[in-house]
Amino acid sequence: MKKIITINANTTDNTEVLGLRVAAYCRVSTDSADQENSLEAQKKHYEMLISSHMGWSLVDVFFDFGISGTKKHSRPALNRMLKQCRQGLIDRVLTKSISRFSRNTTDCLEMVRELTALGVSIYFEKEQIDTLKMEDELFLTLLSSFAQDDSYSIAQNLRWSIAKRFQAGTFKLSSPPYGYIWNGENLVIDQHKAPIVQDIFTCALSGMGSSAIAKKLNDENVSPCRATLWRDTAIRSILTNEKYTGDVIFQKTYTDDAYKRHINRGEKQHFRIANHHEAIITHETFDKVQQLLSMRASRKNNPQGSTKCLVRYAFSGKISCAVCHSSFKRITYGKQNTAVKWGCTGHIRNKDACPIKAIPDELIKVAFVTMFNKLIYARQRILTPYLADLHSSAQDNSAQRIHVLTSSVTNLEQSLSDYQNLLNEGLIDQALYLNESSIVKNKIQTTKIEIEHIKRSIENSVDFVKATQELLDKTSRANMQQSFDEQLFLDIVRRVLIQSQRELVFELKCGLYLPERI
Repeated sequence: MKKIITINANTTDNTEVLGLRVAAYCRVSTDSADQENSLEAQKKHYEMLISSHMGWSLVDVFFDFGISGTKKHSRPALNRMLKQCRQGLIDRVLTKSISRFSRNTTDCLEMVRELTALGVSIYFEKEQIDTLKMEDELFLTLLSSFAQDDSYSIAQNLRWSIAKRFQAGTFKLSSPPYGYIWNGENLVIDQHKAPIVQDIFTCALSGMGSSAIAKKLNDENVSPCRATLWRDTAIRSILTNEKYTGDVIFQKTYTDDAYKRHINRGEKQHFRIANHHEAIITHETFDKVQQLLSMRASRKNNPQGSTKCLVRYAFSGKISCAVCHSSFKRITYGKQNTAVKWGCTGHIRNKDACPIKAIPDELIKVAFVTMFNKLIYARQRILTPYLADLHSSAQDNSAQRIHVLTSSVTNLEQSLSDYQNLLNEGLIDQALYLNESSIVKNKIQTTKIEIEHIKRSIENSVDFVKATQELLDKTSRANMQQSFDEQLFLDIVRRVLIQSQRELVFELKCGLYLPERI
């Protein structure tokens, strides 16, 4: 008969016997000397804390310095620590707070759940949350949401501050373009590189393409700014940069709420300052080059200065994903690649990041035909009232507001004149005059900027009015559509937003957003 021996369970804490491998994570989001001292203090704190616990052994103190906490993939130390956790080299992680670990709620919870599944616990000192106690997860979700909201608020304040500097013309460029140097206050011509810039524009005017100009500079051993060789993209960047005329346009790009950078194609305001610095080329030369680039682009059916593929199809560059904000690309399939779908590039790169799968080309065309036929049928109920509203907003409220602001500027300028008279008569001293007049001048400048903004808004409204009137005319004359009209689509649609696998939204050039089932 077999003899069975019962071995009792070990009730002692294995982590004390075997030793708990502990790491710490620190992050500071600026690279100032004070933050560097703070980082050193955090490192010493965790080294002492871990060494003071019996059975704990220090793996490492991981730290990211001068890096934002909004994106996990941009923090090398954090990713290095996660890799070691996945390799089974770390049992426990200590960090100062949730906001130091991650300001992004989704990233924070993903990391916590992954590490918990790996058997790695995390302790947040400030909030006193230990992921060994899973009932803390709801509390963790709330707190990381607060951290994300705080990050969003900081970003909004920063954007507001930058926008105000754009408006006041006091924003300082972060890096000078090729041919200029920064003297601490403004752009100054680099006498050694300016002739190269002039030569690039001269070559462009002579008919040379960007690739030919780049080859010429490389053959002449002319060094580019950062790369080892000149590329056609660098040449195009120079040829389309208005800064070489002495002017500057602010807010060419912007960052969305998901911290992704986009080219500003009218979503945000632009701010142009003439004679911002000394010019290398004349406006006349610059304008001629833009005309040549535009002509060349139109011959290729390609947007000016674009490095993307040629626009050969009605939907090229027109479809965007409302979920991950990526563009859509054309995909062919079938035995002879005759079938066509449009796929979200975000989903193509990472299926887990975006759920929107490829949509057949024919379904989008059918949706457009359906939408346009609805407009034909209901134009009097949709387009006519919308046009009336545009006329009203463009003329009444805005005009009244401009009148009020213009009167305010007149009154402020009178106040400025009064202060000047008081100073001349010796009734106020110089210090008081400078203080009060400075306040008034700032109000005048701010008010004038607001007037310009309203005028631009009126111009946009006028554009919408024109586009709506044209659409009303088209729907009045058109018969019910039986098939997709490519030119009609290009005439009236600005872009198509894919909301889900079953719904999209047509953003029309007149400003209307019209949803349609796929």
